[in-house]
Amino acid sequence: MGSIYDAMADVKDYGFRDQIQRAAVSIMNNIAEGSESGSDAKYINFLNIAKGSCSEVRSMLYLCEDFGFCTAEEHKVLHDQAQAIAGGLQNLINYLNSQARRSTPVSRPSTPDSRRSTPDSRLLTLDSRPSTPDSRPSTPDSRRSTPDSRRSTLDS
Repeated sequence: MGSIYDAMADVKDYGFRDQIQRAAVSIMNNIAEGSESGSDAKYINFLNIAKGSCSEVRSMLYLCEDFGFCTAEEHKVLHDQAQAIAGGLQNLINYLNSQARRSTPVSRPSTPDSRRSTPDSRLLTLDSRPSTPDSRPSTPDSRRSTPDSRRSTLDS
């Protein structure tokens, strides 16, 4: 988006010029920061922020033309560049999302048979009701009578 700097070089409305230039720089900085963020999810978040900065640049380009800071032709060229960058960012986001879905293991529904094969099935199943003076478990016999708890009693 170096073209933004060139197009805004003669603009005397410094607040406007600084804002559009900061938005253009923010695109590149968010891509760079996201690429070092450590995870695809964080990277995608930064890419979405960069897309938002592209939108801000495009919005300000309409104002730029309305205020006479650029010609209609300059507006179109810069707008098309910002749109192409946003499209490329969306393509990268889509790719990263598809890779995340592809690498996520398929979860299977839990069934009684599948629970038996887990290490947790060897744990005791205790009564999970709130403890009151009358309902406090005081002996091993106060365990819930379930197939898993009977098995763990036999294993003890």
